[in-house]
Amino acid sequence: MNILILAGSLWKGGNADILVEAFASGAIPRRRVDVVSVNDFKISRHQEW
Repeated sequence: MNILILAGSLWKGGNADILVEAFASGAIPRRRVDVVSVNDFKISRHQEW
């Protein structure tokens, strides 16, 4: 079982990031945990051409 955490904190190293890291470190041993910060991506709605 893999775990994917989508972190959307506005501030790097803020409270939400601390919570995400605590959750990831407390995951069941031998499980793959990936943390993706959605703020690292430019996400916008699709616009018609």
